[in-house]
Amino acid sequence: RAGAAGTFRTTVTAPANPGTLHWTVYVRTRNARGVIPERQIAVEAAQPTGFGLEQRERLRTAAEECARWALAGDGEGRPWADLLAIASERGKQRGATVVDAADERAAELGKGRDADRVRREGAEAAKRAERRARTEAVDVALGLTAAWFTDLVAIAEGAPELVRNGDRAAELAADAQGVDPVAAREAAALAMSTRRHLQVNVNEDLALDALFHRAASVLGDVGAVL
Repeated sequence: RAGAAGTFRTTVTAPANPGTLHWTVYVRTRNARGVIPERQIAVEAAQPTGFGLEQRERLRTAAEECARWALAGDGEGRPWADLLAIASERGKQRGATVVDAADERAAELGKGRDADRVRREGAEAAKRAERRARTEAVDVALGLTAAWFTDLVAIAEGAPELVRNGDRAAELAADAQGVDPVAAREAAALAMSTRRHLQVNVNEDLALDALFHRAASVLGDVGAVL
């Protein structure tokens, strides 16, 4: 779609993972420095599986607060701590489920080496399950954060019909005031890059801290993305 500053278009592609929706967003923005080459951002968001309704909404709210922190650029607080707390809670719940299942099986075996082995292996499996569940939650939250930034691009480019967070129209309109679409696009790309890094067991706290400080810098300094 043509906008005052350039073009904005989006396509919907088939999901690689069940329960997720994928959008590929293409943006070309013209400004005083010339035309920024078209760039593609693939965004997965909004349909996580294995999450309760309350947990999904809490993650979504936390993701939006992180995006607003970066937009404000004031450096006060660490809203991603709430996001990590939600992810940690989910991880502990998953781990506890695995431990309970192992204990139940060990009880069936009675006393002895077999029962001890089941409990030991169950404890190790619980640690892995906890880690996976925690990372999944952070991954979903980052997808939602990226989607928020690309929704801001859509609004800034005059294409509000392309937003995914349609039930947050008022909040998006307020957040989009004065936002440079090139910077918002870059912030979305940073969020998606951090998602990929989570797959190599990076420290999630440090990764989110770096992400949102970098996003705040980009959003506050258009020159940083030109």
